[in-house]
Amino acid sequence: MSDAPVLKRLLILRDTRLPFIDLDFTDPATGNPLAEVCLIGANACGKSTLLARLHEAMTGRPRWMEWDEGYYLAKWQIDGEDLYFAKPFGGGDGLCFRPAIEDSAEWPRLAASAPAFEDLRTIFASEIVLEASPGFGNLPAIWCDTDHCLVDGESPGDLTAFLELSLHERQEAFHRYLRLPENREKTIAEVEAAFDLASPQALPHLREAWDRLLAMSGLRVELTGEEARFVDRSGSVVPMDRLGTSLRRLLLQSGIVASHPEAHLFLDEAGAGLHPALALELLPLLRSLGGQQGERRFIATDCPLVASGFAPAGRLRLLPDEKGTLQILRSEAPADADLATLLEKDFGVANRTPAPEEAIPVQPSSPSPARLKRAIRESDDEEELADLIDEVMSNRRS
Repeated sequence: MSDAPVLKRLLILRDTRLPFIDLDFTDPATGNPLAEVCLIGANACGKSTLLARLHEAMTGRPRWMEWDEGYYLAKWQIDGEDLYFAKPFGGGDGLCFRPAIEDSAEWPRLAASAPAFEDLRTIFASEIVLEASPGFGNLPAIWCDTDHCLVDGESPGDLTAFLELSLHERQEAFHRYLRLPENREKTIAEVEAAFDLASPQALPHLREAWDRLLAMSGLRVELTGEEARFVDRSGSVVPMDRLGTSLRRLLLQSGIVASHPEAHLFLDEAGAGLHPALALELLPLLRSLGGQQGERRFIATDCPLVASGFAPAGRLRLLPDEKGTLQILRSEAPADADLATLLEKDFGVANRTPAPEEAIPVQPSSPSPARLKRAIRESDDEEELADLIDEVMSNRRS
């Protein structure tokens, strides 16, 4: 990780949207902050809300208006030292504490009966460092879900608007490059070739990433001058609306990530609506677009194909217990687990054959979960595995 402030732990208190949560973002084996975190859970378990709370703690930008008394305690590593920062959700002044608050008698009581935010000043009075909002809770970030893409809280528009702006910036950068003294004796073609190799505005990462996403459909992107086109194998132009909603959304998301390599990524409902092959490609693609060492990726998903790309320490499972309390557990699947094991250990798709008295007839067109699980275990073909897992998750959601 870089020398920039790094979030290591997050406690959510008195929040009407979520129960008490104590979330550790470090690797239990090394103690180092995790660069990638995947929040796993069933629909409506709270993973999207938790992702939004995490986004606010790291950026200072709320995802919605607040009317309750919820607040967070965030443990940051700054210049090699740890500090706790407390702040109400929705904004307001914060408080900064030494990490010794973890050893106080009041600390274990936070889970059972969290005090009001105003009372923290008294309860942890001996460990206060600053009675103001320090500047490490405003990191650059990208937020993406199925309806929005935001860069530091601002929308870049849809895919068409993003392309227009990107090509305009590329054209302006090229004209500046063209006027450099060392380019005066070169042809336009020579300058363009040099520009494509040397300038970040040339969009090489964007072109490569999009071609990876479009390859399975037999398409590619052409970014030349002030024009962007999607073409098929014959060179014919394919209208953008033919690409499909999910693919256009993924093109926009990856384009934004490529254009802001220094930003932390918060991606909700990752893999939604994507073909299994694209879902498997998602995390490797995002990694290839990363820029700085300190950049982090936080992803919420119910897709095992997306989750399979994360290390076990970075897969955090959200499970309500019998009392409705939300538990957050590390992945039970080992690092080399196959997709069938991941389904069983982290997504609760059990490989259980019902007893004769509870067996339910299954139509031939709808294979049972047990039959699908057996097919997954017996298949060695990656694409077939992806399709089978997608079918399991579709049946589970229906």
